[in-house]
Amino acid sequence: AAATRWRRRAAAIGGAMPGADEDPGAVGTAAGDASPEPEVVFYERDERIRRFGIDCGSELLWRNGTWQPGGEFCKTLNVKNVGNETIRLKYKPPKGSFFSMDFPEAKTLSPGMSMPVRVVFRPVRLEPYDDYVEFVIKNRKLKWTFFIPVRATLSRVAVDVPESVDFGFAPIAEDTVRHLEVHSIGTAPVEYRWQVNAPFSIEPSSGVITDKQVFEVHFKPRQASVFVSKALFHAKDLDRSPVLFKMSGIGKYPFVALSEERVDFEECFPGESAEREVVLRNQSVVPATFSIAREESDVLPVYSVEPTHGVVLPGDFVALRVAFTPRALGQFSCDHFLIKTPGG
Repeated sequence: AAATRWRRRAAAIGGAMPGADEDPGAVGTAAGDASPEPEVVFYERDERIRRFGIDCGSELLWRNGTWQPGGEFCKTLNVKNVGNETIRLKYKPPKGSFFSMDFPEAKTLSPGMSMPVRVVFRPVRLEPYDDYVEFVIKNRKLKWTFFIPVRATLSRVAVDVPESVDFGFAPIAEDTVRHLEVHSIGTAPVEYRWQVNAPFSIEPSSGVITDKQVFEVHFKPRQASVFVSKALFHAKDLDRSPVLFKMSGIGKYPFVALSEERVDFEECFPGESAEREVVLRNQSVVPATFSIAREESDVLPVYSVEPTHGVVLPGDFVALRVAFTPRALGQFSCDHFLIKTPGG
């Protein structure tokens, strides 16, 4: 719903202004009838325009740092009739003594006319303040009521940190990354630092969050085992610091196998090139990062293998192209290539 409901008094009146969209859930009150105390409902701007044909700001807010006890701080709310009918508008000042307004007088607003409403804030203590202004709209037959909050806030550090991340199976000696979003849900920036134990790490490890921060959570196991750890999110001025963040993962060795371990090209003439295909298959439950290199480097190569590196997903395979290009007639050539994975 577009309305934020703060139930401070029982009963309600409402309705849609003539010329605005009708709302079957709202009922108007005859202008001459005695009405019950209205329910305090704070509507979003678009919803207020739709229901009442009135456009104004959603609230009057004094943020931390813009006010201090003993001072006088003023803000003006501009109330505009965006409907298609002339109305009478009157307000009731906030009930508390910290927000004050001029003596309320009813004013006639034709379509398109505006009415400035001035609110004076006089705080006496450094603490949050919360109140509202009640507006009453009348035409020839009905009347409606809506409310605008007036607030003064202090800086408050608050964050939304997910509870956990699970890496599942991850290859030994390889860096597996997951992403984590932390949101600042308070009114002040969050100055933070992470405290994390290996084989996990989080980047960036420290900084300031003003809105949200996307972190990289790394898992690099060194052995085949189950790992469970808790990272500590330390935040300055946070009520409950540190915040716990759980991380878990299982280290697994990758296992790759070739469709054939020996390739025989038999006879091939110099200047020509022969090719064979060998399949490298990953038979493990984790991705396998591989690299291929010649074992002998003291002689000119006549064999080549492509690709020389890559990643094979669990249960998947990659085709390796093995090429032989002899350099001399009648020469026997033999070479060895080693396929490695970071986990061994």
